[in-house]
Amino acid sequence: MFDSPMTNAFFTMIMGVGAIGVIFFVLKKYSKKISPKMGGNNEIQIISRSSLTPKSHLYIVEIENQKLVLGVTENSINLVKELDIDKKIELEEKNLDNIVIKDPKDISFKSFLKKAVLNK
Repeated sequence: MFDSPMTNAFFTMIMGVGAIGVIFFVLKKYSKKISPKMGGNNEIQIISRSSLTPKSHLYIVEIENQKLVLGVTENSINLVKELDIDKKIELEEKNLDNIVIKDPKDISFKSFLKKAVLNK
């Protein structure tokens, strides 16, 4: 079919590269179905990340419904604090309930700020 050895080598190489591409595609597509944990861990979620220096960061992560603040450097990972988000939200809702505007004179920013500061 192919008269020239160069043409034969070229088409053989193209078929080999194509076969490797198909193998990678099949492995990528079906490896998640075989082992879903390898594609990513759904039990650990990064909620937020803040860089302190180029090589140190603060992460807020959620692990099994627990929120943690982690300090991460090149050499270590340290637990900074466990967050209790539910209590904080409840307190903020109570504070907002106390700041409800009842009188039209209280619409000014000055009066709103006074109420906010006095309630805390």
